[in-house]
Amino acid sequence: MGQAKVDGVGDERVHRAAGVLLGQACGDALGVPYEFLPRLSADAVPTMSGGELGGGESSTPWPVVRFGVDHPRLAAAASLAAELHASQARKGTAIPYLSHLFAVCALVIEDGGDTDEAMAALLHDAVEDQGGAETLERIRVRFGDEVARIVEACSDAAPAPDEPKAPWQERKEAHLQRLEDVDEAVLRVTAADKLHNACATLVDLQLDGPQVWERFRTGREGFLWYHRAVLDLLERRLPDSRSTRQLGEVAERLEAVA
Repeated sequence: MGQAKVDGVGDERVHRAAGVLLGQACGDALGVPYEFLPRLSADAVPTMSGGELGGGESSTPWPVVRFGVDHPRLAAAASLAAELHASQARKGTAIPYLSHLFAVCALVIEDGGDTDEAMAALLHDAVEDQGGAETLERIRVRFGDEVARIVEACSDAAPAPDEPKAPWQERKEAHLQRLEDVDEAVLRVTAADKLHNACATLVDLQLDGPQVWERFRTGREGFLWYHRAVLDLLERRLPDSRSTRQLGEVAERLEAVA
């Protein structure tokens, strides 16, 4: 993914946006408890107890791990993603790149992914776009070997800062070959990533027309070829995935609109 600067966005605003976007993208999938508790009084002070959200003695306690998701670990990954991608925007837009990361995370959770996969979804572009091997080691030290393994397998490059990537076609063909040998965890994050990219591009085409293809270095042909190639692989290797099935539908609509 390419990187663009978002002027005037400081750390405090980035972290605030991270919280809002994470809640919006992942709220339903995580089963956010405080949506269902009684409204707090005007003078009530929300408190944290044992890593759980509560509004005083009358509040219902909620576990740190609910529906198979470790919320504190996921929040820590979201914080690192917000730090690493603070100045990055979606191609050709002023949309914070964090929106993509949180959307991919939500899709992974809804597709049955566990905490490590959800964390890797938040960080899946960190190595490719934000520091290469140094960033990968940072992820490994902080979040463990499994999260780092998934992130590395989802990356088609690991350039050091200011180091150019290999040519696009070469990177994509090599990555497609590697995806033939990865496990379901990597495929689930990959499927979610490509699904959100395809959905966002479809909406942009409907709103802005064919000039959307100018955002991509390889244009319409390269985008459609790559997403169709990934879809073909996913339909063979992860056919029951929600994201795989949705990607098939969106790919057809993209080809019709394009």
